[in-house]
Amino acid sequence: MEKHQMLMVPVLLATAGVFQIGAAIALILNRYTYVVSLLLAVLVLTINVNLHDFWNYTGVEGAHEMQNFVKNLGILAGLLVLAGHARMELDRKG
Repeated sequence: MEKHQMLMVPVLLATAGVFQIGAAIALILNRYTYVVSLLLAVLVLTINVNLHDFWNYTGVEGAHEMQNFVKNLGILAGLLVLAGHARMELDRKG
């Protein structure tokens, strides 16, 4: 984050960490799955575009950033599938 000149890095890291732990607990307990998975998807997408900008790098660093970018796309896809499934369950319940 500091390499990308972001402000308040410790606060952002702490906030993201607390949110991710809380979101993981909610998903494990199957609570608010639809909303939590969408919020995590937004977080992953935001992090991906802002911090894993492989198009600005070359060589090993560019390859590493691209690997993280593609990995996060897989995580994003999984979160969207989870959100879709949770939404169908909510619609079915009424």
